[in-house]
Order: sequence, then structure tokens, then C-alpha cells
Amino acid sequence: MELNIGERIKMLRTERGITQDKFAAFLGIECRTLDHWERGDELPPLALIPTIASYFEVTCDLLMCMDEFDNSDKIREYIEKFQEFISVGNLADAVGIMREGLVHFPKNYRLKCMLMYALYLSCNRPAAIKHLSPEILSISEDILSGCTDDAIRLEAKRVLCLHYYDDLHDVEHARAIARTLPGRSSSREDMLPHVSEGEGKLRAIQENIAAYLDRLTASIIEYADTAEVDGETAEKLCKMALNMRAAIYPEGDFMLGYVEMMKLNCRIAEIKAAAGDKDGAFAYLTAAAECAACYDDLPQIIPQMSPLVNLLTFNKSKIDALDLDSNRSMREVCLNEILTLDCFECVRYDQRMSEIYNTLKIKDFIK
Repeated sequence: MELNIGERIKMLRTERGITQDKFAAFLGIECRTLDHWERGDELPPLALIPTIASYFEVTCDLLMCMDEFDNSDKIREYIEKFQEFISVGNLADAVGIMREGLVHFPKNYRLKCMLMYALYLSCNRPAAIKHLSPEILSISEDILSGCTDDAIRLEAKRVLCLHYYDDLHDVEHARAIARTLPGRSSSREDMLPHVSEGEGKLRAIQENIAAYLDRLTASIIEYADTAEVDGETAEKLCKMALNMRAAIYPEGDFMLGYVEMMKLNCRIAEIKAAAGDKDGAFAYLTAAAECAACYDDLPQIIPQMSPLVNLLTFNKSKIDALDLDSNRSMREVCLNEILTLDCFECVRYDQRMSEIYNTLKIKDFIK
């Protein structure tokens, strides 16, 4: 349930502009008692429920939050539709379904946060940023000033931080928000292995191994992409990251790791192409295409096999929503966002490219 009875009483009272003193006097109780109800420290007597409901002109079920049981199923439907639209990159319908949900549940902060995220993803051109940014900022202010759910507040901060950096190019604001996020030492992932036992402890450790490897790989790619790192060093870093994945996943069940491996192979191919090494560029582009195809061909749900992660199950539908690329066809990403890069102009019309297109199962390649 989103509210307890005390919170519902407080919400109804404040919406109507009624003071605690006035309402307590009506009920014939002390103001301190009403305050305890609204804080959740005590529950009002059942005998007073009809009187309170009548005073606010609502049903007893609504006062006691029984409506939330029915509402939770409806909210879940909106969230599932939203995730379905996001998974295929249909941002317009993702925004639309959240707007529809908020018409019915205007105070639901989770739906507000998801709308905020969809709007952020829609900021793909200057005109869209100018149009959508005020709403993103307004929603974030609403969430951060009124929501008490820490998980929703943190997600709103993450999206807001990205919006300031990616869309508004306001580095100072982005960094200021980032500094308010919890550090690693206070995270759920850090605590769960310490407070769990048996298989639960092992599972928490394995989740950390998988997550930290993903984060480390992404950091290495970012490091290799900085202007201060030369091509030779960047190539070594990317190969180190590939070797780390092979060490953690000796059974070859890379799952989401195929996405990062695709990026790593593409980065090395880019370095090879810049150095005039066409054979090397083709070799790593082929490896990248194979990673893209392997990821797309994975079942929706599949167990992990490698010893360090074998208690985990990979589920495509539960991939972090902020990683939109991992929810789209990786063949499409490889074809439209990687092979079209200017750095591969020197090899784009080479006959060997047909082998890469064949790996991606693209039949329209013109020789």
C-alpha cells in the first residue's frame, strides 16, 4: 500500500485546509493523539473510522487504504506496459502510458519518476530538450520535495543528474546532484553480503561480482575513450577488459556481458582502423558482430553456468532501464550506430564487410 491510515487522514485534512486543532476538537481527542495517528505511531480506534470517513466525505475503504489493493494491480499494468514500450525504444508510447497512468493516480511518485525518465530519453534534439526540460525539472522538484520513498528519490536524482549533464550541458549542477547520491560503502550491495547467510549470502556475493564486473568494464571503456589515453594504451585496456570477462565467465555464458564485449571489440577495431590495420579492424568488427548476434539470440530467461555466478539467472526484461541499448536489438545497434562511424570509412566498402553483414543476418548488403 502507498499510504497507511494515518497518512491518509493527514492527506485528507491538509487537502481541505483543516488544522490539527480543529479536527482533534471535532473528534474530542487531544491534538497530540491525532499527531501520533498521522505519524503512524498509533492507529485510530475502529469505532471512530465511520465518523472520520463521514467528516471527510469518503468511504471507510478509502480511509483505511483498502482501495490501494485494487489500485496496485492497475498501477502494475501501467508499469508493465511502460517497460514493454521502453524495451523496444518506443518512447512516445512510453510517455503516453505514464501520462495516462498519472491521470488515474496523480499522486503516484513511481509513475512520475518513470515519466521523468521517458521524457529524459526523449530529449534527443535541441527542440525536444527545450520543450521537455521544464517538465523534467518540475517532476523532479515534486518528487524530491514530497516523496518519502528513498529508492524513487534516488532514481529521480540519477535521471536529473543525467539530464543536466547530457541535455543541458550543466556540469556543475550535474556534479552537485551526483555528490548527494549514496557512496559505495552505504549501498545495498555492500551491506547484503554482511547481513545474509547460507545461499542468500552466496547469491548476494555473486550479484556483486556480476555487477562490479559490468561497472569495471564500462569504466575501462570510458577510460580508454579519454583524450589523454593514446591508441596503443586504449587497445591494451580494452583487451584487459575482454580477458577479465573470460576469466569470470570461463563457461562462456556472458549474457549481458555480450553488450560490453561488443563495445570493447568495436573500440579496438576503431583503433586498428585509425592505424591503417584493415585486417585487425575486420577481425575485431567480426568479433563485435558475433557478440551482438549472440546477445540477440539469448532466450528471455536463462540460468548462468560459470562458477562465480551460477546462482544467478539472466532475465532480459529486468535489465537496468537506464541502459536502453541493452534492451534493443544489438544487431541494430551494431549496424546503425557502430558500422556507420566515420572511423570505419576506410573498410566500409571492402568485400570482407559482407561477412560481417552475414553475421548480423543483414540481407540487403550491396556488393
